[in-house]
Amino acid sequence: MSEKVLVSIAALLAALLLGAVFFWEPLPPPGVLPKAGLPAGGDFSLDAADKKVALQDFRGKVVVLYFGYTYCPDICPTALSTLADALAQLEPRQQAAIQPVFISVDPERDTPQHLATYVRFFHPGLIGVTGTAAEIADLARRYQVIYTRQPAAGEAGKYTVDHSSELILLDRQGRPIDRIAHGSSSQRIAQVLREALSAP
Repeated sequence: MSEKVLVSIAALLAALLLGAVFFWEPLPPPGVLPKAGLPAGGDFSLDAADKKVALQDFRGKVVVLYFGYTYCPDICPTALSTLADALAQLEPRQQAAIQPVFISVDPERDTPQHLATYVRFFHPGLIGVTGTAAEIADLARRYQVIYTRQPAAGEAGKYTVDHSSELILLDRQGRPIDRIAHGSSSQRIAQVLREALSAP
């Protein structure tokens, strides 16, 4: 191989190495979605079992939103159980500064009273809320949540709801600051919650 070819190869490798140094961006930690895709979010007022619940009620707390439904066979129970495990890893004062909220995308079946019974299985501080179909659709759009009702095969009148599954974190002013993908470990969720609590 000629000296000229060797010099050209060396120059190409050097250029690639410099490009990697200056332009390489590491992937986010497992379970955390890129912050560039944060939703617009915004206030809401929905129905809990005994009162109206508004996002502004939780000013001063870090809020964790999860959109799902109580008839969900596996994804929702898994996500809520993992969130409960993450909260249990925090100190009591940290837990008191976090408000988890379960928002139903199945208002036809998930009444406020039914939601209240359901969320108690997972965490005593978890609040279950719902609203009209139009309110939920608007809220899902603003928080970039996707859900679609699917008829159950061979069972007239029964259906499931396909939906995105992630935890949406809001800062103490109610602004979206992070999204945690489904399947993240409780340890990872606890870490993200601690970071959110320590933010100015």
